[in-house]
Amino acid sequence: MLAVLIASRILSAQTPAHGVTGAWTGTVVFKVDGEAREDPLHVVLKADGNVLAGTAGPDADRQYRINNGKVISTKDTTLVTFEVIVSGVHMALDLKLVEGALKGAAAIEGEDGRRHTATVDLKPAKIG
Repeated sequence: MLAVLIASRILSAQTPAHGVTGAWTGTVVFKVDGEAREDPLHVVLKADGNVLAGTAGPDADRQYRINNGKVISTKDTTLVTFEVIVSGVHMALDLKLVEGALKGAAAIEGEDGRRHTATVDLKPAKIG
């Protein structure tokens, strides 16, 4: 019995809670023709092991299914990656859970083939 309890504690210490399931709001900031542009981003995520599902869009009412979602957790960090395709625009996000926020970068490719990089900053959404 003691061996089972010790093994359980070791396993739980090696697989930290993802802390990414839920609604997140924030911004995507990128440059277009030298001008900084800030767009809103609302994301709803559900982590199931290393698989990440959910939706993303400019607000809670306009959401699009995410693709290729993954959560990679180590002892010290949690990484989140996923893609969203809306009206021919492809956005691939690589985020890290930092002090309760999801921060990182997005690679965006438009219908015209132009590519942009952006910074992403998401915080847990406030309900109500």
